[in-house]
Amino acid sequence: MLLVGGAEAACTPGEQETSGGCVGCPAGQACDGSSTTTSCASTAGTYSLAGSAACVPCPAGYSCASAGAVPAPCAAGSTSASGVSTCSPLASGSVSPDGISTVDCGANQATKAYYTNTARNRCLPCPPGYSCSTAGAAPVACAVGSYSLGLQQACTPCPAGSACPSTSSIPIACPPGTYSLVGSAKPQCVACPAGSRCPAGNSGPIACGPGEYSFASSSAASCTSCPAGLDCAGRAAPLPLCAPGSYALAGAGTCTQCSSGSACPSTIAAPTDASSITGAYAPAGTIIIRDCPVGHYC
Repeated sequence: MLLVGGAEAACTPGEQETSGGCVGCPAGQACDGSSTTTSCASTAGTYSLAGSAACVPCPAGYSCASAGAVPAPCAAGSTSASGVSTCSPLASGSVSPDGISTVDCGANQATKAYYTNTARNRCLPCPPGYSCSTAGAAPVACAVGSYSLGLQQACTPCPAGSACPSTSSIPIACPPGTYSLVGSAKPQCVACPAGSRCPAGNSGPIACGPGEYSFASSSAASCTSCPAGLDCAGRAAPLPLCAPGSYALAGAGTCTQCSSGSACPSTIAAPTDASSITGAYAPAGTIIIRDCPVGHYC
């Protein structure tokens, strides 16, 4: 009790009246200066420290496990509202920068890919070379034959006609004489096979046409016209010579046997017609025009 002008006065708020006088209100209680106290534990989501006149709401971003203890900050990955004693785990893919507000990292997943950091207080952009299809999961590394430039929900298959030596950089167009198929697991473009041509950025070998050939090489951007006197039916090495009695003009691609009535002294030139020479003949596949035998008509 306090004496004011000889009269008794009640204790001040934050104190409790006892037979021994006014004492400080204990933690976890609210004291209005009278002999009675109010337990903060009986009012959910409140607490008080020693000497308090009233129970106060547990602040947002904190937990109040004990009505008479200092509030504790919410642990990483959890949050709480004002007047709530316990912290609640964040939803998958969400973060809380201050332990109070929440941010959904997947809110922009239609156009951009983000994921949550370990502390669950920031949304991080999906890094190059990874995909982030779910904001609540760790980024997934792109497989060989695919790539991402960052902020992607899915890795992109390496396009046909390009090489992807890195999963985190843009594809490189195949140079002339090489090719690649879509999503190829090879980090480099492949040399064009024999009998085909591979223009720059080509998605696959293109077979040489009739009368053309090419050797297996990283410089086979185009096919070469078959030279005269060679058989290029296989369109690749080896290119056999035409047999005697046959011929192939430049670009023909295959050897042709000299027909009856003509001679083929050269495998690189057109046949010589024997019918214009009196008293001569030429059987099929011969290299010379022959004189008509005695006693025969030619």
